[in-house]
Amino acid sequence: MPAVLTGARGRVARGGHLLVTASEVIFEPHSFNLNNERSQLRIPVAEITGARLRTVVITATVVLSTVRGIDLEFVSWSRKKIIAAIQQARTAQGLPHWQA
Repeated sequence: MPAVLTGARGRVARGGHLLVTASEVIFEPHSFNLNNERSQLRIPVAEITGARLRTVVITATVVLSTVRGIDLEFVSWSRKKIIAAIQQARTAQGLPHWQA
């Protein structure tokens, strides 16, 4: 699913794709982004403690909270599909559900 990773209150944005597998959420940046290696993310679904939808002006984002206390925000119009896929992966691993 196309996504944009944002940070520092929206001042940093990296375009790319967000993939949800059976074990992790992967952010793969576009090849033309600067510092691609530093933009790649792999988050085990077991480390995701929650997710919420957020809208700022016309930007639709999904915020993933992690066990390390970090919130990662992704711009995507497929937010509900992303959350559903993460919940499905957590269920397959026998992990508890959280409120989206």
